Amino acid sequence: KVPACEIYNLSKECFSYFISNISITLYTNFYQILLGIISPAYLAAYALSDKIIRGIVSGNYVFIQIVQVQYLNDESKFINGTWKTIVSLLLLGGVEFLFIFFGADFFSRYLFPTISLLPIFLKLMSLLIVVILLSNFFAMVYLPCSGNTLFLSRVLIFVSIVSVVVAPILIWLYAGYGAVISAIFSELLVLILCYGLYLKLKHKL
Repeated sequence: KVPACEIYNLSKECFSYFISNISITLYTNFYQILLGIISPAYLAAYALSDKIIRGIVSGNYVFIQIVQVQYLNDESKFINGTWKTIVSLLLLGGVEFLFIFFGADFFSRYLFPTISLLPIFLKLMSLLIVVILLSNFFAMVYLPCSGNTLFLSRVLIFVSIVSVVVAPILIWLYAGYGAVISAIFSELLVLILCYGLYLKLKHKL
């Protein structure tokens, strides 16, 4: 028989994951909805750029899962080698950033010639690659595996609330570029907050 307290803790953790997923969906798709309402002329370029960037990032999830397994197998060894993982993600993200940044004109001209402003948006959105990779490392590996899913859900809820408040203003002022600024700001905020807790937990070890 499973103890009631264990069921409660498991339910709380699952609910935290659920809230986290809802929050991520909200602040990653909210900008497209706003653009469609406020500045629809920029929607195609922004939406395609966002899809391309997040598609590239999702291709790195195998690496993230390998890191998760390393953490679960040997927590102390993983923590001591965290800086190596961060450097690897920086190098990986840097290569992907350069590929998108310098290939944006080619993609736009030969693959998506009918979508105006795509090269500009791709170059701007490519800045997200490194940020998302690092935030995914802390949000998908370190915090959940170290039992901090509740903090993670709070971070994502906070970022979603900030996005709902800030994004309409930026998009109203800067149209599609405001959506790019909002996306970068939101992902940076997730990274900063998660990294802050990581440093705090590391100092306690």
